[in-house]
Amino acid sequence: MSLKCLFGHQWEGCVCSRCQAKRDEGHDWDGCKCRRCSKERDEGHDWDGCVCKHCGKRHDYIFLNEESDESHKKYRCRRCGHMVVEELVECGPCYGEGEILYFASESGMGGGCGQTCYQCGGSGKIWETHEVLPETENQKLNDKE
Repeated sequence: MSLKCLFGHQWEGCVCSRCQAKRDEGHDWDGCKCRRCSKERDEGHDWDGCVCKHCGKRHDYIFLNEESDESHKKYRCRRCGHMVVEELVECGPCYGEGEILYFASESGMGGGCGQTCYQCGGSGKIWETHEVLPETENQKLNDKE
């Protein structure tokens, strides 16, 4: 929390206008995603085939991992056969620390305070999604090179 908000936040919906802290109320929903804080909910999706246009969530996908692999997830769409691989990677905004430090002065000297990372929620890791092209598409790309 910022020193500006030591005696209380100035909330504009779900985000404090002074320190950018977030709370789970007062959201401004645009379908499944909040316009202010980017929080996602599992309703209000705008489906384009198998993928939501707002948040990228997929439906009708089945989990394919055959063995226990905690850093990779494989999915295939039941409808179109599209395949997606998710990989657990280090969070960029907090550099894998789970917390972002904010300093009171521009020089970075003096008292700083930490806030849980908005991207990873404090875990230091996020899931990165990779599209897997069907075999015929991979062949076409290799043939062009």
